[in-house]
Amino acid sequence: NIGRKRMMEVHPYRERIEFWNLVDTKHFIAGNIKRTIEKRLISLAQMPYDTVFTHNQIGEYGHMAHIFLHRLVTKVFQKRSIFVPSIFMENLDTCLQIKKRNLKEFNLIKELYQSHKCWTINDKFLPNCFLSFQKII
Repeated sequence: NIGRKRMMEVHPYRERIEFWNLVDTKHFIAGNIKRTIEKRLISLAQMPYDTVFTHNQIGEYGHMAHIFLHRLVTKVFQKRSIFVPSIFMENLDTCLQIKKRNLKEFNLIKELYQSHKCWTINDKFLPNCFLSFQKII
């Protein structure tokens, strides 16, 4: 978690990312961490947001914390429009945005995470050429 905190100090999108400084553990869904995340999401739900973006139901690449967060976000923000990164674009009517992914930017951020020892994706992972978000609610 120290590496992630230090990484956020130099992240190119640090102004757009809210760092919660939670303890990384494989038991992230237990006890205090779950309550802390739920409380923060409930306070964010008081904001006048119409649209929410979160992880998809499979955590993009099976990341358990992303799956957990997806479930909490869809529970707390169930009266808002929720978009997730789409895996398949079978229904283009519900796609919010399709744009060409910037692989140079992806690699820059990947190297940043790796240098701070907080990269959680397989090193050989390559993102789709296009980024799209599917409306789920």
